[in-house]
Parts: sequence; C-alpha cells; structure tokens
Amino acid sequence: MNEAKGDEKVHRVTLPSQFQEEIPAAPDTDNEYSVCKEMNERWNRVADIGDSEFTDRYKRAEYLDCANKIGDEINKRMEQELRNQSEEKANAEPSTVEYEQSILDTEIKIDSPTDCGTENGAQVFTSENDGEFPLHESVFREDKIKFINLLDREYDVTKKDKHGNTALHLAAMLGREDFIEMLLEFNCPIGTRNLQGWTALDEAVSYGDEDIVEMIVTKKSKQFYDDMMEKRRKIIPALEKIDDFYMELHWEFRTWIPGVSYFLPSDRCKIRKRGLSIRMDCTLAGFDYFKFRYKRGHISLLFDGTSSPNPTLVFMDNEDKYYKKVDFKDKSKEGSFWEEAEEMIENDIEFATMSTSSITFKRHLDWLRFDKTIGRFKTNYYEVRGMEVKRRKRREHLSEQQKKHNKNEKINAKRLIWQGIKSNLATARDSDDSDESEGSDDNEIEPVSPCQVTWEQYIGSEPGMHPTLARPILIKEQLISVKTTIGMSKELPLPVNQFVKILEVLAPFKQFNKLRELIDMKLPEGFPVKLEIPLIATVSAIVTFPEFYYYSQSKENPFPEYLFKVPENYKYHPGGMLSNKL
Repeated sequence: MNEAKGDEKVHRVTLPSQFQEEIPAAPDTDNEYSVCKEMNERWNRVADIGDSEFTDRYKRAEYLDCANKIGDEINKRMEQELRNQSEEKANAEPSTVEYEQSILDTEIKIDSPTDCGTENGAQVFTSENDGEFPLHESVFREDKIKFINLLDREYDVTKKDKHGNTALHLAAMLGREDFIEMLLEFNCPIGTRNLQGWTALDEAVSYGDEDIVEMIVTKKSKQFYDDMMEKRRKIIPALEKIDDFYMELHWEFRTWIPGVSYFLPSDRCKIRKRGLSIRMDCTLAGFDYFKFRYKRGHISLLFDGTSSPNPTLVFMDNEDKYYKKVDFKDKSKEGSFWEEAEEMIENDIEFATMSTSSITFKRHLDWLRFDKTIGRFKTNYYEVRGMEVKRRKRREHLSEQQKKHNKNEKINAKRLIWQGIKSNLATARDSDDSDESEGSDDNEIEPVSPCQVTWEQYIGSEPGMHPTLARPILIKEQLISVKTTIGMSKELPLPVNQFVKILEVLAPFKQFNKLRELIDMKLPEGFPVKLEIPLIATVSAIVTFPEFYYYSQSKENPFPEYLFKVPENYKYHPGGMLSNKL
C-alpha cells in the first residue's frame, strides 16, 4: 500500500507473530542516531531471514511484513523523540524522517502509521522512484526487496527494455540464480529474443553455470508443453469447420555437397482427418540435418481432439508396437535435463533465422523447366526473391580444448559423409563417437568476472548496443541468400490458413516447423503444392503435395475409427525413445 502526502509516498505493513522476537523493546534513548543504527542492524538480520527462504511465496510475504514492521517501529520511536523534544508540536502534523536502508539502493521515506492506507486490500512496500524498467533495474542492482514487491504486485515479467531484454535476460547475463528462479516461477517467457536475436537460455549458456542452464531448460520444456497444449485447444474450432480429408506429402532432402544428395533420405507422409482427430503416418523416424544421420521406421502420430480435459497427442512405433504420449511430465521424469544442459554448455550457441520481410515472387514462364502438374494439380511456378538465412554462432563460453574438440567433430562429420554414407549414416556416426578426445581435464570454463557496468551505463546505451555484462562475446555471422522456386495451384481446395493450423499439431517434427514458417508468409494465390525449404546451410528439403481430397459428410467415411486409436496390443512406453527420433 502507499498513500501520497504532498509529493511523498508512505509505506507500511505489519509483522507476523512468529517474527515478533526479532523486534526487541525500544531502547530508552533520545539519540536519533542510536535508534537508526540499531534499526539498521535489525534490517540486515531480517533480510537474512527472508533471503534464506527467497523462493517460497509465503516466506516472501512474511519477509515483506517483517521489513515493514521495522518501518512502523521507526515511526513510533521518531514520534516519541519528537514529543520529548517539543511538547507544543504534539498535535501538529507528523513529521517525515528520511532513513537510508543498507539493503536498498534507493531512499525510502516512512511517515506516521496514521497516514498509511492499503492498495487493493493489500499492504505494499515500494520504492518511490521505480523508473521505466523497475524490474530490470532491481535485477541489475540485486535489489531483492524491490524485486519481490514488483512480482507480488503482478508486474509484467514479459516486458522488454530498450535492448529487447526481459528481466530474465539480465538475470541470466549476470548469473543471478535467485532472481532467475523467481522469474521462472512467475513464468517469464524463455523463448523471447532480444534485439541481437538471443534468448535468456543463450545468455545463461554463455555465463556457463550448469545449474542455471538446467533450471531454464527444465522450465523451457514446461513452457513448450503449455504452448503446445494451448495450440491444441485452439485447433478444435478450426477442425470443426474442415471436412474430413486425405492428404499426402512427399519429402526429399538435398544438399549442395556433390554426390551426397543421392544418399539422403526421403519420406512419404499420409495425413487423415476424421472429425476432431488427425492421424499422420510416415517412414522417416528421425533425421539429424547437422550430422547427416537418419533412421527409418514406421511412425504414426495421433491427435485426439475429443479427449478430456485436453486434446492428446500420441506417437506410435508400429514396428516395435509401443506408444508414447507427448507429455512434459514424462520427459521430466527421464532426468535428461542435466545432460541437455551439459551438452549446451560444451557446444556453440547457434541461432538461424529466415528473413521473409523483403521477399517477392516472380512468375516463371519457362514451362519446359518445370512439371506442369504436381500429382493431379495444375501448377504455376514462381521464383522467390529476397529470401535470406542469417546464421549466428557464439563460443565465448568454451575452453580452448572444447573449441578444438568441436572443430575436430565437424571434420570427422564430413569424413563420415564420405566413408559411411553408403552403408548406414547413423551407425557410422555412432561408431565414431568412441574416438572422442580422452582424458581432457582442460574443459573447465573460466569464471565470469564481476560486472563493471552500471545500470545507468546499461540503460543509457544505444538500443541493442549495451556494454558487455559478462564474458566478452565471440560471435561469427553468416548471411546466406537463398534462391528457390515455389509451385502454387488453385486446384487444391484446402485453404492455406487452415493447413497452417493443422501444422501446429505436428509441431514436434522439426521439418514441419520449418514448413509452417515458410508457408505462413504471404504467398501467391493458391496452395503451395511444391516448395523448397532451407533447413540448414547445407541441407534443404523439397516438399510436394501430390494428393488431396475431401470426404463429403453425405458419404460414408472410408477411415475406420480404429485408425485413430492406439491398438490394444501396443505397450505404453514412459521413456523418451520416440521423442529421441524426432
């Protein structure tokens, strides 16, 4: 709570009974300095009590109550001193005293309890001058009281500062583990990118604390799951408006490396939609573009929009006859987050983005170069101009041994392409893992030096150009101009925006995410029945849609209901084997 008196704000709450012993009786003294000195010592003692339970909301509330009770004690003692000094001022308006607290960076003015009120029925303790980005500033200055108070007042944790950083970005850059834990508790988004294109997780990897990285990776998985569940719920109204249909997609992976495209995989996906259910069957169980590693199989994905309380998504392995639900809880029980965090810290931080803002389409008139039809759909072709892929890589967190090891890994990967690709890429790649550098004790990350930048220097710098807060950044950028062609047909009747909604269901598949990103931009009229998708710098995918047809509700649906259910003889698999194939 706060109540303004003139231009001043007043703050007050009460102390829980279990902390009463922390506030002994007022000393018999008229010395204002002694009173303030004693109260300063008690502030520090109470701060220690609160900090030890920093992540518990109930203890945080007690912490604030306790801190503000000390403010009440100061008021009472100052009032008593004023009465002793001058009886004629006893009925005058209470004076305001200034008291600088050792655990706050800002000055707090505390007035008489009779001039205090409440805010929305709650007692509030705030800084008088919050500034434009108070949550960011409290993280930067390690001001825990102000930070907790802002969170308890439901401050917007998604807010970005002028550099595009959330408070979580700053906490990760500075290695503030307590602040990170609290921001994650309040669901601060991890996937938000700043003006330089980096996420809070990227900054945490750069800082190099495995505990922090694991904490963020765990929350990221939960946020991904929550986001996916929200998308599943939103697709239900769209499915209700779409007639039942059958669709085929063909994937053909290519690379500019001479002679290698012949050995890369292809896939044929069949998608069936019945009511609020979707089934997709495919023959490619997984493809790692970076390592040229893939695995064949017979995988099915089942989406059931009728299940309660939320739609479900299930992966089935039709060869080994087991299934797995796409569920955050399952993954968290696997205990794989520590390994994932460790792997991140030992490798480059990479980020690639496809720029579509300046894309234009030019109609191809040379029919001899292209198929006139894709499947049974007459197709018009367009040259896509202005598409760029920007790839950025950071490695300031790596030791010299790790940099050397990662470089050797890339050399070995290229060698494997030529030596093992004809037999089995996956097997060849796995066998080489045993040759990794042995007995390396030089992989320890150098500790981060204390931040020498002030808040004023940080917030006063040009947008996206703030001083380095932790390790000096080592960055490598690569800009690739992509030349591609897209085939559009007006004869495939499925609206593109409806297909994008369906792709949301298939989000766990990496290549479908890429497909969604590409067709979600403004395309020429029709449906994209053929397009080339850049996956990484060396690999692209040719996607075609040779077949599509609706089933009218007036006719019998050829898709039996059992196709959209897990067979009874399939066993439930609680582990991550299916997800590892993606």
